[in-house]
Amino acid sequence: MASIPQELVDAIVGKVADIPSLKACALAGSMFRETSQRTLLQSLRLTTSWKDPDWSATCSLLEESPHIASYITHLTIEVLDDTPSNNIKCLEQILAKLVNVRKCVIDELTGVFDAGYHTPTFPSALLDFLTREPLRELHVVYIDQVSANVVLRMLTTAPIVSFFDVTVPEDLGHDPVPDMPQHPPKVQDLILNENESTHLLLSQPQSKSYTQLLLRRLSFDTRHDPSSRLICAIADTLQYIRFNIYRLEEAIPTPIPLLPMLTVVEFLLGFNILATPSFSDLILDVVRMSPQLAIITIYAAFEELEDELVTNVTQLPVWDAVISAHPVRPTMQWCLTFPFTFWNRSERAEPLAEFAEPIRRGMPNLQEEGRLVFDKYYEHRFEIEQYLRREWPYAGRHLPAHSHESLIRTHVDH
Repeated sequence: MASIPQELVDAIVGKVADIPSLKACALAGSMFRETSQRTLLQSLRLTTSWKDPDWSATCSLLEESPHIASYITHLTIEVLDDTPSNNIKCLEQILAKLVNVRKCVIDELTGVFDAGYHTPTFPSALLDFLTREPLRELHVVYIDQVSANVVLRMLTTAPIVSFFDVTVPEDLGHDPVPDMPQHPPKVQDLILNENESTHLLLSQPQSKSYTQLLLRRLSFDTRHDPSSRLICAIADTLQYIRFNIYRLEEAIPTPIPLLPMLTVVEFLLGFNILATPSFSDLILDVVRMSPQLAIITIYAAFEELEDELVTNVTQLPVWDAVISAHPVRPTMQWCLTFPFTFWNRSERAEPLAEFAEPIRRGMPNLQEEGRLVFDKYYEHRFEIEQYLRREWPYAGRHLPAHSHESLIRTHVDH
């Protein structure tokens, strides 16, 4: 065994996927141990659930075996308002020991940034940790009434940042933002969901220094930016944008500014929003204001077999004419999304065919040139990893290889 190169052993062990086998490898000998442990210990989740209420054991493990700290690349934190102070102290010590975290998911931070919090040193310890680590992704799922400076500071911690249900105080005047960031901005991909106050914050002139240099890709809820203030604030550098429009009554952003660098636009739609004139106007505005546009993708939700997806067929020839005349000759992709209850692939084929036929008839130029593509997507269970894959394909590329796919893409003939 000693004659086998360590690189070959590492490559073989690196292909092992199941936990029992990796545990056996870790105990088999020193040449197998490090690679096995790196896989077994790559993720750390600290929550206050009944399964692991005491974080002191994790703290002790990192104290006794400091080499393990470099193996942890994915960290998930959940701090509730009833998380005891002894756990927060342990968490501070754990954060101080970690050195190689590439993805951090903050499931919840409740009360941490409130005045009078029982461990006042924790907020700065957390922000210092986020700044210090070689983060690729930061995903913040819930923080209530966090200061604007904290949100902007998070934009300096990773190239991919997402905020889901993160709120800042409505009166931004009580929390002045520095003209220049204390730390250089890193965010290139930004996901905003259920964040009305965060949309407002990032559309302010004083926030532009955190986004204007590197931000390339944006996913956001249109109802929180009806006047396009956020888009206007970052229009010059955007290469990719996703409009999330979930309900018919939601406002459509207008006007759309010039998007000189935009090459990909996606529309994630709730049921039958395709039929609304305002959505048609949005598509036409984006096409006309994006001289580099190469790909247009529309995701339409299909909930039940009885559903009938309605497209605004009277607008299809207008779309066809405008998109056909675009100098870059963009491709238009139509993606029908199915809930996880659609296990039978044949069940998905029929509604897709019925959905595609009037679009092909209504857009003859794109059809003839082979620039119409129809795809179908199949959603799995809703979990944080699956949510991130669905909401942000760029982020999904960096999720752990052993995570379940949330969307299975099946290409259908043109």
